[in-house]
Amino acid sequence: MAKATTTGAVLSSRPFHLPIAATFLVLVAASTWRMRVETALNDVPVNFLERVEVAQLEHGTPLRTTYTGVAAIDAVLSYLVVAFVSGPLGLDDGFRLLQIHFLLNFTSAVCLFNVEACRKRNASMAISL
Repeated sequence: MAKATTTGAVLSSRPFHLPIAATFLVLVAASTWRMRVETALNDVPVNFLERVEVAQLEHGTPLRTTYTGVAAIDAVLSYLVVAFVSGPLGLDDGFRLLQIHFLLNFTSAVCLFNVEACRKRNASMAISL
């Protein structure tokens, strides 16, 4: 049980909150560096930016560049298409399995959101939309 001090603050019965939080933040920073920054610096996946600019896959398949008609949205969508098209086209079997795994796990999250959205207690919250 937590004890009150003379200043009114409550002492925690878990004295290691700060080291655990600091360790977590260090791991987050290291993961961000390894997953986002370092991959961009080393051109991973190989020739990704060139494929986006040319709007063509490695073997010459052309890609659409207009999806909504809004240039800013189309630019973002063209990056996403180049990033994820190799799975559905069957160009990379490992990536295809990774996408299937993600979609199966994402389906459970969508189901949970739907259940929470239908609860009467959440009727006035943003999740109900």
